[in-house]
Amino acid sequence: MNVAALVYGILAVNISWARSPEKSWWENWIVLLCGAVVVGTGLLYMFTTHHYGRGDAPAGDAVPEKQGLPSD
Repeated sequence: MNVAALVYGILAVNISWARSPEKSWWENWIVLLCGAVVVGTGLLYMFTTHHYGRGDAPAGDAVPEKQGLPSD
């Protein structure tokens, strides 16, 4: 379901399409402009701070091993 929602969100250009030629250009393209600002800010933050590579936890540590669990 999440993958389907992601694909729909990427392909749903209809919600960001310019519809009112009498309005100024930025009012017609505000959805795409805001999206570009959010994505650009996130990428700038990610590449300048490198928080994604600072963890020292071993890979896969969130999955607990099955130790001493009672069997049914």
